[in-house]
Amino acid sequence: MILNVRDLRAKNNRMEFKEQIELPSLTSGRRDIVRAKPLQVTLQAVAVEEFVEVAGTLELQVELVCSRCLTPYNHSLELPFREMFVQDAEQVDEDDEHMHLVVHERVDLLPYIEETVELGLPYIPLCKENCKGLDSETGLNLNEHPAPPVADRIDPRLEVLAQFFEKQKKQ
Repeated sequence: MILNVRDLRAKNNRMEFKEQIELPSLTSGRRDIVRAKPLQVTLQAVAVEEFVEVAGTLELQVELVCSRCLTPYNHSLELPFREMFVQDAEQVDEDDEHMHLVVHERVDLLPYIEETVELGLPYIPLCKENCKGLDSETGLNLNEHPAPPVADRIDPRLEVLAQFFEKQKKQ
C-alpha cells in the first residue's frame, strides 16, 4: 500500500484508501493464531502544510487459540490507525512515535499497518475472561467438564509415611 505524496498534493490534499490486505506474516511462527481473514483497511490521507496525516481504522477477523484451555475461538479487532509523515527533517518531533520522515515522494504504509495489527492482538488470548483452563491431572477442559471435588490427595512418594502414621493411630 503505497502513498505518493506528490499525487496526494495534486488531488486536493485528500486521498482515501479502502483495501483488503493479506497478512501472511501475521500467522507465521505463531501458535496462538490459527487463521486470519484479510485485513480491511479504511484510511484517509490528508496533506496540511508540510505534514501528511494518515488516519482511519483497521478491521481484522482472526481465529485464536485460548492460552488457558487451548480451544480455538473467533476474535474481531477494530484498531485505530494514525501516522504522520513529514518531508523536512527539522519538522520531525522525536517525542512523537507516530511522526516519520519521508525521504522520497513515496511512503510504503504496509510496515506501519503490520505494526499496528501486531500491537493490537491480545498478548494472552482468552476465549472468555473467566476461562477455567485445563485440569492439571486429566487434561480435560474445565469449562466443559467441571473438576470433581478435591479429595485428600497424598503425594505417592509420601504414601508409605501416611500408612505408618495410620498404624500408629490404631495402636
